[in-house]
Amino acid sequence: MPANKRRRRKTKRFRMALSQIIAPAIRAFRQIGPRRITKTALTMAAIIALGFAVKQVDFEQLTHAIDFNDRPDALWYQGRASYFLLGALFTAVGGPRQAVAFFAAYFFGLWPGVIVSTLATGLGCALAALFAKLFEKRVTPLISGRIDVAFDYWRRHPVATTLIIRLLPVGSNLITNLAAGATGIPFAAFLAASIIGYLPQMAVFGLMGSGVDIGHGWQISLGIALFAVLTVFGLWVYGRFRRNIRGKRDGELN
Repeated sequence: MPANKRRRRKTKRFRMALSQIIAPAIRAFRQIGPRRITKTALTMAAIIALGFAVKQVDFEQLTHAIDFNDRPDALWYQGRASYFLLGALFTAVGGPRQAVAFFAAYFFGLWPGVIVSTLATGLGCALAALFAKLFEKRVTPLISGRIDVAFDYWRRHPVATTLIIRLLPVGSNLITNLAAGATGIPFAAFLAASIIGYLPQMAVFGLMGSGVDIGHGWQISLGIALFAVLTVFGLWVYGRFRRNIRGKRDGELN
């Protein structure tokens, strides 16, 4: 086969593969809406800006109070355990988990920060879901119409569905936790899948937080680039998920 013909075939296959990735992502982007995507991007920018502010501005006593660290002379409220508990409470009431990951890595270093923040967010997830389970009647009106996912499918496939939701770069972590608790999603599977699903974004924001701390601009740039990749991947996965749900619904109706 001539080299030019092989090259054209390879180019054609590459374009087809690329379209299979981009098309579902674009459909998901349209379904979710540019407003939510923009809000997520602005949240990321605000977290990075706040990190630089903490690095540059001398808050005197306030800085000392929030100076989480691993030094031997650190006070009880400045260690990883206290950050873990504060992070859990913060995310349990709807605080952005990305901020918890960013500042955990800022204070403790990249991988210790990622571990502490992911576990803290997992505990916050569990607290919110258990709250919704205990106060189902009060929580149900809050989540009505807020989660665009087939609950029956979620109950039958709690791990896969939860992973897809967590990989999505937009949406409310709190509403997801409350919905899982109030609608009877298997708790252990939901929590385990949530912690695994949290990891990619926590690592990305941890990379940026640690980059701000040590002054490595390339880490911040790499984190932003990885977040963009995660966004496209999450939208692609979500697009395929929505298409599968619609296909199963249509099959059941027919």
